Amino acid sequence: MSMQSLNIGCGSDPWGDVRVDVSCSFLTASFKPTILADAHYLPFKDRSFEVVKSSHMLEHLKNPSKALDEILRVVTKELVLSFPTEWDILPLLITPHRAVLKWAYLTRKNRLHLWIIRPEAVLNYLRNKGWTATCEKRYPFSLFDFFSSGRKAKYFKWLTRHFRLPFEYTISAKKLPQT
Repeated sequence: MSMQSLNIGCGSDPWGDVRVDVSCSFLTASFKPTILADAHYLPFKDRSFEVVKSSHMLEHLKNPSKALDEILRVVTKELVLSFPTEWDILPLLITPHRAVLKWAYLTRKNRLHLWIIRPEAVLNYLRNKGWTATCEKRYPFSLFDFFSSGRKAKYFKWLTRHFRLPFEYTISAKKLPQT
């Protein structure tokens, strides 16, 4: 019998029936992990969860492919992964919250991102394991989503090329039925 949902690297995100993180000492919010565990060694039986979500976690791990193996071991139906690109210049004028800016600065300064995750590599990895996956590229600020498609994208291409605005990838995957 599998549980419904697992949030790996949850931080203070309340999503999921079970929330896993390696530590809770850095959290101040009321939503804390329900289980403290390393993503490389998840303490669950095979095929324990129908849906697994992991947001902004893979880039912090020593071995992201081992963590992906563990995630695929415990999930049965659906997987959602999101991860950022490397931030070169922070968009200081449009950051919605001072805390977001501070966290981004500290992450960069303390070199907490060990990897730059390439979406093509993750998509190929999932497809080789029998999953169908799609990837979506999103800017964390909705203003740039407006400029990123259609005729507007042609005229505002200089904006993303010169300032290297941060964005994130979201990969949604579903297990293919076995034949």
